[in-house]
Amino acid sequence: MRRFSYLWLVLLGLPQLALAQGGRTFFGDATREEEQVEVREAKGDSNVSFIDSAIPLNRIRTRYDLSYLNKRPTRAEFLYTKESFLLPETRVDQQEISTYGELAFSPWISVFFETPFRMVNPEVNRNISGSGDTSFGFKFSVFDTEMFLTTFQLRAYAPTHAEPILGNSWALEPALLANFKLSEYLSFEGEVRYWTALNDRPAQGNVLRYGLGVIYGHRTGDMVTIMPVAEFVGWTALGGQTDILHPDGSIETRSAYMSTILNGSLGFRTALGDVADVYLGYSRAFSGPAWYRDLFRLEVRFMY
Repeated sequence: MRRFSYLWLVLLGLPQLALAQGGRTFFGDATREEEQVEVREAKGDSNVSFIDSAIPLNRIRTRYDLSYLNKRPTRAEFLYTKESFLLPETRVDQQEISTYGELAFSPWISVFFETPFRMVNPEVNRNISGSGDTSFGFKFSVFDTEMFLTTFQLRAYAPTHAEPILGNSWALEPALLANFKLSEYLSFEGEVRYWTALNDRPAQGNVLRYGLGVIYGHRTGDMVTIMPVAEFVGWTALGGQTDILHPDGSIETRSAYMSTILNGSLGFRTALGDVADVYLGYSRAFSGPAWYRDLFRLEVRFMY
């Protein structure tokens, strides 16, 4: 439990920092809900795709991912477990269609649910498709000003499949998400997430994830608006193992501890008025290790 202690200290300290800086927090009677609605409208929506949004909002999203060249699919058992493949695997490509729904009870808090459908295409083992791990959780804003928003998010993963290749296991992922509006046209979004599986398999390790996004542009009423989005996302495995298949057929098991994967992403979000938008983007791994070398993404969102 010690690994969560620093996170809770940060969460407990944020409200006091907000009050000291004249910000608005959930813990206090100084701010009315109507004022929070005005702040949220002034801030606008989140426009990143590979980073989770810090703004609790009512939205529905459908996403289609095409990912290629995962040459170490069981690294830290983050994406696939060793039981996922009957034979040692050299490469995995994957397609995934996911549906995400979020319901905001107030400007402070929302709940969400996400379910994926995966089509996994290994190089050695057989192809398979079906439902992946379902995730669900909540967002809770702990620090909110007209320019800056910090949100605590807790996401849980539940296996909903019969085939281990389609998912992983029960897992928890606490996160801190941020949204910083520098100007009317320029904003930044970031995240720090900690994924931990609820089992004691030696091949599976906890994974620290972190990201930063830069967005230029904003919605303009009923007009069509195109906003470029650049994102950087990194993962560091804090334990677990990875298997390496050599040309002679032998398998070498190495520690995955401190393996770091870095991805850069570029895309465009096209806002169709205030209620819908479309995102098209590409992500590339530029570190030696990679979950995937290339990923293409298309997503459609509706706000209600």
